[in-house]
Formats: sequence, C-alpha cells, structure tokens
Amino acid sequence: MMAALKSEFTKTFTTRLWWILALCMAGYVGLMALLMVGILHFAPNDDPHMQAFFGPEQQATLGYSMALLLGYIFPALVGGMTVTQEFRHQTLTPTFLVEPRRGLVLSAKMMAAVPMGLTFALIGVLSAGLGSSVFLAIVGQPTGLERAATWELISRTLVAMTLWAVVGVGLGALIKNQVAVIVVVLATSQLVEPTLRMLPSLTGRNMPVLDFLPSAAADSITGQSIFNSMMSGTDIPGLSAGLPAWAGVLVLLAWGLVPAAIGHMTTMSRDVT
Repeated sequence: MMAALKSEFTKTFTTRLWWILALCMAGYVGLMALLMVGILHFAPNDDPHMQAFFGPEQQATLGYSMALLLGYIFPALVGGMTVTQEFRHQTLTPTFLVEPRRGLVLSAKMMAAVPMGLTFALIGVLSAGLGSSVFLAIVGQPTGLERAATWELISRTLVAMTLWAVVGVGLGALIKNQVAVIVVVLATSQLVEPTLRMLPSLTGRNMPVLDFLPSAAADSITGQSIFNSMMSGTDIPGLSAGLPAWAGVLVLLAWGLVPAAIGHMTTMSRDVT
C-alpha cells in the first residue's frame, strides 16, 4: 500500500494539472467572495428578512462560505482526473503490471485524494477569507475573525472540501472518460443540484430527500447553506434544516465510496489497453 500511495502522490504532484486548477480556484473564489460581500454591503437592507440573514455579521460568514459554495468543484475535478487521466494516457497499463491488485490501486487513489483535497480546501478558504476580510476591513465592518464560530466554519469547510476530492475519485472510477467527468461535475454543480434544491421554494413543499444530494450534505457539514437562507422566510411547512454534520460527512463520503465500489467491479475490472 505504501508503494502504491507513493506512486499516486508522484503522479499527482509532478504534473501541472493540480496547481493550474488551484490557481484558477484561488482567483475565482477570492473574486466571487469579494463581490458577494460587496453586493450585500451596498444593497438596500431595509428588508427585515435581508437584515436577519445577510446583515453585517452574516456578510463575513457568507463570504467565508464561498470557498465551499463555489470552490468544491475544483477538488472534485482534480480527484476525478487522477483516475481519468490514467485511462486517457494509458498509464494504468504499467500501473497494473507493477501492482495487479486493482482494488488496492483504487484504494490508494482514494487515500491520496485526502491530502490533495485538503490542499485545495486550504487554498479555497484562504482565498475566500482574504477577499472577504480585506473588503470588510476597508469598509469598517467586522471581519468575524475574532469569533470562534468563524473558525469552526473554516474547520468544517476544510473537511467538506477534502471529501469532495474523494467524491471526484469515485466518479472518475465509475465513468473513466475525462471529458464526461468534467461535464458531469460542471452540469451537476451549476445546473442540476441548484435547480433541485430550489424546488421547495418553487413548489411550496418540503422535500427532505434533497438533503441527501452531495452539495446539501456538504452544506450540512458546515451548517451554512445559501439555499436554506433564501427559503427561511417562506411559509413552507416543516422546512428541512438539513442533516446533522456527522450525517453530512457520511452521506458525502458515500457519494465517493459507492461509485468507487461500482467502478471497481465494472470499469476498473476491464481490460484497460
């Protein structure tokens, strides 16, 4: 296992893919966090609902949560590409010749995804925190960095974003086609899940099953959800507050492990040449 792990770290960190995606995430998350906090700061705040959920104290929290809200696609992509790139460039052939136990190879990829996901999580949190706190400090608003709740949010964000890399590996093992994985991640994160999570407000009905979507499970880990904040002022009966944090961890982990197990029995068991 140690040899397989060393091999996975070498494959990942000796290519340009991870740091190119990391730079893209840093710029994107930092800019969007700054813009979001700026919009909320200068927007009219005479609406009681807006004051309750997007007031001065909440602006910092929302800014810091941009790391997970917008940045999770990056660890998911890099996790998926650690598998799909090997199929694309046929490097799995020598890998399996050296280590024929394919389940062990896949397990090593899942384990190597943890430090990779944590690296992206740290970069995302730093970018969102820098963009938000600098703006808030300039306009004279509290940055929230003196509050224990802020650091708890940051810690939970690190956990959630790290798990997204594991989800990416599972998705890559299941699909194997690199373009398809990119399309699935982007389409799901930018269209499918946001649409599904807005259904309770559109239909006026509570749908607890939506709490088991991967993005909703990740939000449960941090305890922050822009979707729940947007719907909190509605009169939907029994509106779900989301899963407990521990359940969110298990659900998000399952979104990585279950596809990986299916991929191991199907995609990873076939001839790769």
